[in-house]
Amino acid sequence: MTKMAYVVGFLFDGNCGRVTLIEKRRPAWMAGRLNGIGGKIEPGEAPLAAMYREGAEEIGVAPAWKPIAALDYPDAMVSVFGARSGNAFAAAQSQIDEPIVKCLVADLAWAGRAVTDVYFLVPLARHSLMYCHIYSPRLRMSEQPEIAEARLSERRGPTI
Repeated sequence: MTKMAYVVGFLFDGNCGRVTLIEKRRPAWMAGRLNGIGGKIEPGEAPLAAMYREGAEEIGVAPAWKPIAALDYPDAMVSVFGARSGNAFAAAQSQIDEPIVKCLVADLAWAGRAVTDVYFLVPLARHSLMYCHIYSPRLRMSEQPEIAEARLSERRGPTI
């Protein structure tokens, strides 16, 4: 059985104090719960390209998505991305029939309505964007590897 492939991204404001989430309406088990921006990776599409497409489709902006992690579930692979941009955060608006919620990261744990993985992925993405870059080498393989590698090198700093 081939695993489904998905992307999920978390867009933070400039100081990473707030995050943009989607209030899901479907599938039924997710209705009313908060999740990151994202969706299925199309056949032949690289994870980074899928994240840019999903971001544009769902929130109408294309921040500089950074790879954070790859989650290997029994039935799915999920590529996790984060972005930190005050301008993109302010401009983000729902482009679909599911509303976006811009919430304080500190309040997320008390909200009680997020999809389970959001509770650990938001702090992981926030920490990665603020302090150190955590990434999976698999995510560097994109349709434009030189761009992905340049972004990662930018975050890592010079090689010693």
